[in-house]
Amino acid sequence: MTYNVSTLLDRWATGSEHVFILEGERYSFARVSEESHAVAAGLRELGIGKGDLVAVWLMNHPDWLTVFFACARLGAIVVSVNTRYRHSELADIYARLKPKALICRREFGSINFLQIADAAATAVSYLPPITIVADTDTPETAFNLDCLKQSSPRKVPTVLPDDGLVVFTTSGTTAKPKFVLHTHASISQHAEDVATHFELHDKDVIALQALPYCGVFGFCQAMGTIAAGRPSVVMETFDGTVAAKLIGAHSITHFNATDDMLEAIVTGASGQDLSSLRLVGAASFNRSPAILQNIAEKYGVPIAGLYGMSEVQALFARRKIRDSAASRYRPGGRSVSTDAVVRIRDPETGRICAAGETGEIELRGPSCFSRYLGDPEATYAAFTDDGFFRTGDLGSAEREGAFTFDARMGDALRLGGFLVDPNEISSFIETFEEIEACIVVGVEARGRPRAAAFVTLSDLQKFNSADLIQACSLYLAPYKVPILIHAVDAFPMAEGANGNKVQLGELRSFAQELVEN
Repeated sequence: MTYNVSTLLDRWATGSEHVFILEGERYSFARVSEESHAVAAGLRELGIGKGDLVAVWLMNHPDWLTVFFACARLGAIVVSVNTRYRHSELADIYARLKPKALICRREFGSINFLQIADAAATAVSYLPPITIVADTDTPETAFNLDCLKQSSPRKVPTVLPDDGLVVFTTSGTTAKPKFVLHTHASISQHAEDVATHFELHDKDVIALQALPYCGVFGFCQAMGTIAAGRPSVVMETFDGTVAAKLIGAHSITHFNATDDMLEAIVTGASGQDLSSLRLVGAASFNRSPAILQNIAEKYGVPIAGLYGMSEVQALFARRKIRDSAASRYRPGGRSVSTDAVVRIRDPETGRICAAGETGEIELRGPSCFSRYLGDPEATYAAFTDDGFFRTGDLGSAEREGAFTFDARMGDALRLGGFLVDPNEISSFIETFEEIEACIVVGVEARGRPRAAAFVTLSDLQKFNSADLIQACSLYLAPYKVPILIHAVDAFPMAEGANGNKVQLGELRSFAQELVEN
């Protein structure tokens, strides 16, 4: 049986209630479906076919979905590029994946995407042979997305359930991010499960799409609402005050957000009516669930904790609104798929843990990724012999099939809603000649998780902390930029059975003191 994820959209391509709403303008499912057929034909005329990688670097807009479904129809694979990415992250994608095409805006606000793309291409001597720009003002070296929308639809290749569909970029246990490949089957089935488990099929449901399409969190919400055939109010960029107004104006019932976003919304509400909200899924990885509980109780927001990651998709599990306060706001819950299996296993002994015991969370189910693109060794290491994905997260099993996420097994940081390996940041800082070595830890600054860097120096005279932070802001996504870069004579060390180890806890405490003083 063949299956293309585009059928999730096409089956609702009738009726005025199936829409995306952006700044008051309504984009019907029918319009997005029709335009995606045309863009698929246009892409094929440009030489893009089944299995080709297409880097999509767009803000929240129906055009993102148009391009996504166009690629899906062709069997091309979307490389979802975070709109916060800058020079070094895009250069890494160019170097390791070599996408055949890049689809982006020319600019948005103060961000010039084409300049960043050119700088990334110069750094690695690779430029995608096809550049498509979603702006009226298109350079001569690029193709225009609106022109592709005028193409005549043509027959497209047959797409199979296990064909690759979309790649999400995530950090793992090395300095290099991993490229997580999902198939038509995994995305389609998870979208259906999300639609059912989040009760999105009800006729009065309307979602707020405040999370970016480019991240797996926002993507999964979008696909769930599309699978249910329900409308979404789309925010191109997030603003808490604007979000609160949209909730009241459109009687929003469902949305998902980080704890930071929720705080911004309730702070910016200023008397706005939030009573239409029925389910708000919240992800909180660095802060106490008490913060979510406070928002829920003080402002009457129906919040439920979530769990997910790029490899098994966001919204893998959620809490129930009726759950007790002790568990309702904590990451975890029950899987949205009846076919998923969750177990907790002791990472040292391999023993399956009893309820309440802490161990590594291992998952198996239809939402699981296919492989790490270009990294068969990491793919092999990610799975147990009996097919469970090793999440690298610590948690515990509860009764009735639920589970709780407690912490990362490694030292990865959750910054700006994204999992970031500190080695990615430290490796960049170590490229400067005055830096001998760098270690990055997590701190909390003004209630937000941030990175902090400690460095040892090879040239004291050249070291300037402010200049280094400025350089980081030019080449790294904003959420990865350290709040401080502090020079030390040496890192604190301690002897262990396997040799000397840096005392990260001591550095974290020191960093927190520096931030607070």
